[in-house]
This record gives sequence, structure tokens and C-alpha cells, in this order.
Amino acid sequence: PWAPRVALAIFVHRVDDLAPGLYLLVRDAAHESALRQAVKSDFEWRVPTGCPGGLWLYRLFTADLRREAKYISCRQDIAGSIAT
Repeated sequence: PWAPRVALAIFVHRVDDLAPGLYLLVRDAAHESALRQAVKSDFEWRVPTGCPGGLWLYRLFTADLRREAKYISCRQDIAGSIAT
């Protein structure tokens, strides 16, 4: 019933057809400009191939970030785990 006020940063690994890295889901298109100004200027801001129109999902950084995901998730193993 109200506009979103939070964007979602996502660490991606082990997702078919999606490069591993850091993604940002902009939940309100009106916030995109302010978000671009608020984060590092060297982020990629690339829309993943096959991303549906109207879904403002951007890849900011391409890399294996499992260690970083684990660290910022209170060192929970599952945040950076590798499927066996």
C-alpha cells in the first residue's frame, strides 16, 4: 500500500545463468539516481541478460564474493557455502 523505501543488495553465487557477484535490486525506480550517487562510482550497473523489463536488477560487481558474504552475515557458513 506504500512505496518501497529500501533497495536490496544481493550476493549471488550458484545461480544458473547469472554471473556471481554483487547485485542491487532497486525497488523504486525513482530511487535509482540517488543510489547511483551514493555507491562507488566504479560499479558496473549492468542489467543481467534475460532480466524482465520493469525489474530494476543491476550487477554492480562481478566476482566470487562467498567469503565476503559469509563475513557480513555474522560469519554464518551457509552464506558462503559451496554445494557438494
